[in-house]
Amino acid sequence: TGRPTAIGIVDGPDEDMEVMPVAFVASLNAEREEVKIITPYLRPNAVLMSALRLCAVRRVKVTILTSDKNNIPFVGWAAQTLYPELLRVGCRIFESPAPFDHSKIFLIDGVWSFLGSTNWDPRSLRLNFEFNLACHDAELCRRLSAEMDAKMARSREITPGMLEAAPVGRRLRNGF
Repeated sequence: TGRPTAIGIVDGPDEDMEVMPVAFVASLNAEREEVKIITPYLRPNAVLMSALRLCAVRRVKVTILTSDKNNIPFVGWAAQTLYPELLRVGCRIFESPAPFDHSKIFLIDGVWSFLGSTNWDPRSLRLNFEFNLACHDAELCRRLSAEMDAKMARSREITPGMLEAAPVGRRLRNGF
């Protein structure tokens, strides 16, 4: 393979505000085949949720891997309230067992990889200073995808039935 091409993307609550959400939405809108996301904090804003759902509706394969026990429990609980909406349109969601995985990887169509500090949550997407690399390299994307596949093999896939079977108390807690 050739040498990877990469661009650094700076984002923060200053003159670079909301650069990453725009880059994420643009990437999702350009998707044709497959989206793979690893994030410890899954709380995308409404625009990103819509873009993820539209990918799935367009028959783009969307796979999300997050931790089953978050280091900030209420963030993990809140993320679970989004699962039904994503599963309903065909997204696949996996929760990985301990240890807590703090990776932030976003893979696009087997050629683009976003790596860096940005989480898929409002704090990271709007309030924090973040830095990411957008890399165009099929070999790097293949290796990262294989790493994600290995993590998913040790993870639990979330199903609508699992969510429906959750105790009412847990569902209330998550929505609170």
